[in-house]
Amino acid sequence: MASPLQFTGQSIVPLPEVRVSPGASGGNFSAFQSGTGTPPPSPDHISGALSPFTGLQYPLDQPKYFMLFDIFKYSRQDLLTIGKLERWGGGPNSIVMPLSEGLSDTLEARWEQKAIPWIVGGIVEAISGLRQQDLLSKTDEAKIKRGEALANGLKGAFGELATQVPVVGDTISTMAGIAPNQFLTILYIGPEYKQYSFQWNISPRNAQESEQIRQIINTFKKAMSPTLMYGILWGYPCIFNIAFLPNAGQLYKFRPAILKRFAVNYTPLGKAAFYGEGQNAPEGMTIQATFVELEYWTQEKMSHNPSNDISSPDM
Repeated sequence: MASPLQFTGQSIVPLPEVRVSPGASGGNFSAFQSGTGTPPPSPDHISGALSPFTGLQYPLDQPKYFMLFDIFKYSRQDLLTIGKLERWGGGPNSIVMPLSEGLSDTLEARWEQKAIPWIVGGIVEAISGLRQQDLLSKTDEAKIKRGEALANGLKGAFGELATQVPVVGDTISTMAGIAPNQFLTILYIGPEYKQYSFQWNISPRNAQESEQIRQIINTFKKAMSPTLMYGILWGYPCIFNIAFLPNAGQLYKFRPAILKRFAVNYTPLGKAAFYGEGQNAPEGMTIQATFVELEYWTQEKMSHNPSNDISSPDM
């Protein structure tokens, strides 16, 4: 890799493009520094036929702990699974960034409180009572009692309660001090797609790092943007595979995700500041990115096997 340049009136020497043969595996992320070696792939989401690997990195002296963002063309195996992916060929398809200032892993589920109609609730309660009796005895006498209990339960549900419905309105219910049981319960709707928000405060130290940051920002923006097909159809943006390296086993894992929001604040201290020589690059900026995963986390996908590959999205 070319040595970093200081800010001068000369043009910035671009970083040499790093290319790795498709399908390679193993090794650390020395490819960004020496041009040899390969980045650790995500084996269950990378196909054998890939576009050439090209990478960007900030800072130039790779930190001990960092984040890897691999970029792929959008595709799906089915509605619930992404499956194999092909590397994006519309620009650099791998980005190394330092660890975000905040690392928070949140898993959410959708539950909803609902009221079951009192007639249905009465029937369910009657049947539940019969099941409890069935557990206590299997005799004929018990069966007769269960039949009587069912009849009484249905009579109570459709008879006594039903005759009160026209009478027990809001006002009368308040006056009489009675109200039909709404049988409120909590229903499981389904899991939520996980979201992650990252933030980096950037201060490039030289012209080469400023150029890297400019390319990284443009790459994120381009990868999250759609394509336009025939002037009437949107082509889906890219998919990102995210990983913490080299200690992914000690942190949380990611499913394939899309970039939902990307923001760059060029005045993090409230006032614009630029280097006075060379390209007049900003002295600092704050980058924020929000990703949303495209696959649900299920019990089947949560493995606690410590022998899992560090780049695998499974726990």
